[in-house]
Amino acid sequence: MKKVLCLSLAIVFLFSGCGLSSREENLGVFTLKKSFSYDKKYYAVMDYVTYDGVETAIVDVYLTIDDSRVQAIKVARSADFLGYCWEKDTYNIWIQSDDTGVSCYSLKGKKWKSNQSAEKPDYIVSKYDEKQ
Repeated sequence: MKKVLCLSLAIVFLFSGCGLSSREENLGVFTLKKSFSYDKKYYAVMDYVTYDGVETAIVDVYLTIDDSRVQAIKVARSADFLGYCWEKDTYNIWIQSDDTGVSCYSLKGKKWKSNQSAEKPDYIVSKYDEKQ
């Protein structure tokens, strides 16, 4: 019985790791890991929260100097969220999602807000961009 349980756990571990790796390989420059703004003033991490019974991905933005949370940006259903990245010379945060594509959140005053008029810089490559 113990051998069967151990084998089952090993198989689950093996396949769950493969799923994460293949998902991370197809993110372009986007990440699911802690990431800093260009000047290291802010950092962002992803988290999952349940809103109205739906697991939702959020990007939490913190001040680096004291690790205080500045904002939690609700970005996508967790099943669709494919990472985020910072622009290299602004505080714009780009989000990649299977259902909405790529979108930008810009710092306006003290809050990040959706910026539908933002133009994605060439160096921000998503899974949706054609392979060069």
